[in-house]
Amino acid sequence: PLPTQIFVRTRFQEKAVIQIIEKWRVERAEIENLLIQHFHDMGIFSVEPQIEKLCFQKMLFFLEHSPTIYQVVRKADEAERKRKMSRARDN
Repeated sequence: PLPTQIFVRTRFQEKAVIQIIEKWRVERAEIENLLIQHFHDMGIFSVEPQIEKLCFQKMLFFLEHSPTIYQVVRKADEAERKRKMSRARDN
């Protein structure tokens, strides 16, 4: 079995994950930690080879539908918007 930390960090390199997160203004490590915590909250601390595909699908679903991740991404977007407005006012 693969520990969830390693599973998440290796699968984070997948094209499907990158397509979801590429425009987010959130540190990658923060998203990885939220995913790991999600798996731990579900009682999944390691991933057996036979359920890797299912866990990856759960990971993608969580990235796209998690209220927690949505709030983190929204908060980061809002902070970026405020920085841009502040720079525009200063110029």
